Amino acid sequence: TSSAELNEDDWVNDFDDDYYTHQCDSPLSEWYATKEERLDELSSASEKALASTPQNSKDMEIIITLMQDFNEFLSSFTTDMHSLDDFRRKNPQYPPNDAITNITHDAAAMTRKLLDHLTRNNVMQKIPQKVEVNAYKMAMAAWTNAFHPDSGDRCEVILEEYGERFGGDMNLMPTLECYHTVLEAHNKSCSAFFSKRKKEGPKTKGKNTTPAEKALGLLRILNNVHTAGDMFLKPDVKMYATALSVVKNSLLNWECKRQLMFDESDLKLEMELTVEAFGVLDQMKNMLRDEFQDKKAKGGSDEINIELWHFAIKAHADCVM
Repeated sequence: TSSAELNEDDWVNDFDDDYYTHQCDSPLSEWYATKEERLDELSSASEKALASTPQNSKDMEIIITLMQDFNEFLSSFTTDMHSLDDFRRKNPQYPPNDAITNITHDAAAMTRKLLDHLTRNNVMQKIPQKVEVNAYKMAMAAWTNAFHPDSGDRCEVILEEYGERFGGDMNLMPTLECYHTVLEAHNKSCSAFFSKRKKEGPKTKGKNTTPAEKALGLLRILNNVHTAGDMFLKPDVKMYATALSVVKNSLLNWECKRQLMFDESDLKLEMELTVEAFGVLDQMKNMLRDEFQDKKAKGGSDEINIELWHFAIKAHADCVM
């Protein structure tokens, strides 16, 4: 079934319990049935792999291949929804239906189980380090395509474990791109966060911290680490732009405006996030200016990095929205 045949309302409305019973011939139900069948296949193969301790390179290869398959499966959701007349791509703040939230969560969670199985069965000394690093990165990447309120948190936990494992090795330790992966996962969680909050009620005593707060917090940590002397974790334009995207999608979430009316503290949060977002934009512009001047002083080329300016322009557009 072509994704283009699906009505945009199908992507953003919750299913009734009997949706598939009464509309089993609809394009969306056929699409979902295909996804569900593929998840069952991957889950069955994973349960089989989880039933025994990896003994050799072939067993490890099976686990790595399953993790790759789960990532391809999860990315297909984003690809399919983005192909829907650009609606989902331009409006990622709209929450998906519960069915998509659940199936992407289950797939990402199974990828995490495979990572644990690979690294926690007393076989770490047998796993090539680069293979293990790749496994951590794939487990993180899975959450960047899971439409779940906890996607960013789950991804960040994996990053912390990865850092504990290889933090002292300059060749294997987490890179800036790994932190960007966490921001992408927080961005994906925006679309489901306020649907969860609608059920649980307003934020109380620090609970239900928004994806925007978490993204800006991570950016502050990286800036502090860089200021303290870590030259490898200096936030780049891509990091700034993604953090601002998380703020935008948190505040534009179609439930968000209503949720922010719970009490005055929520309205204050909206203003604080907006102000900090413009502060982050200024930081990014200052960084770009300094890098350009430094490059010019060293006799570098005036050639423009298209990708860099793409992120810069997107960051400005997100702040305006």
